[in-house]
Amino acid sequence: MIMPVILRLTFEDGTEEIKRIPAEIWRQKNDRVSKVFVTKKEIRQITLDPFLETADVDERNNNRRIEDGPIYFQVAKDKKPSSTNEMQRAIKK
Repeated sequence: MIMPVILRLTFEDGTEEIKRIPAEIWRQKNDRVSKVFVTKKEIRQITLDPFLETADVDERNNNRRIEDGPIYFQVAKDKKPSSTNEMQRAIKK
């Protein structure tokens, strides 16, 4: 069923924030969606449908604890500054 996505973000300091994503997010793809959240605090846990508002038949997979692991998105400065980027180098070839 196409339903809104309701998430509870639990932060490292114990505070929580609720994010409600409208059902229209499923328009792009009907089997999988993705959404990026930018926060100032580190997220410790994500809970899907924390208030049991949707027609979820299996609540056992609604919690995702963020373990200490690789950081997927990092802002990093290049070690060697280059005067050209990848696209400019490809055009030159």
